[in-house]
Amino acid sequence: MSPYDICHAGNARTGDNGRVRDGASERGAGLTSFRRFTWWTVPGTTVFLLVVFFGEWILDTDVPAWARIPAAAALVVDTVASAVLLGGWLTLSAAADGSRPVWPPRTWLFAAIAATVVLAVLPLARRDYGLWAVAPAVTVAICATYLGPRRRRSLIVGAVLLAPLPGAAVSLAAGDGKLAYAALFPAGLVCWAWSCGRQRRTCSATAGPATPRSTTGSPTVAPGCG
Repeated sequence: MSPYDICHAGNARTGDNGRVRDGASERGAGLTSFRRFTWWTVPGTTVFLLVVFFGEWILDTDVPAWARIPAAAALVVDTVASAVLLGGWLTLSAAADGSRPVWPPRTWLFAAIAATVVLAVLPLARRDYGLWAVAPAVTVAICATYLGPRRRRSLIVGAVLLAPLPGAAVSLAAGDGKLAYAALFPAGLVCWAWSCGRQRRTCSATAGPATPRSTTGSPTVAPGCG
């Protein structure tokens, strides 16, 4: 048996034990459907949560119009930007080979940050300590997904340490007796948002890119077996 035959016999065995799959076997295993499901539900869940959290507040007639109208506009911008950033990250991370970092689109990132500021300041001005940190927590979690392990850890730790300060300052100035809630809830919200972000990364890794195929439709030959 020639080295060529030995090499391709090894490739055939690799295909049998599931290490290398062609398109048909991948579809049979449900990976294509799972990948499509992940790429729809990850941005969709984030948008749904933003709309649920802020929709009721925007529709509340007790909230003055000067707060509701800008918040509604910021919510539209933030939901679109978040969906684009998450969808872009899933696509880019699936296509990346790990040799270089994946960066977010700057325009959408700046749009998300600007909208986040609006969605944080307006509820905080109304002393809504359970709402103001939602958009910042989501934005921090989205940004963290683009970072490497060390920078990601620094961003999350920094966000958790800084999150109590705005609510605590407003509560102290107002003297409403909600200092503990105003300080601790935002920090916990950041941790919760990032726990969801870690699940997103796991889903993306599980539903990674399809196995490359040759032009003939057969599984890609392993390196050195040309």
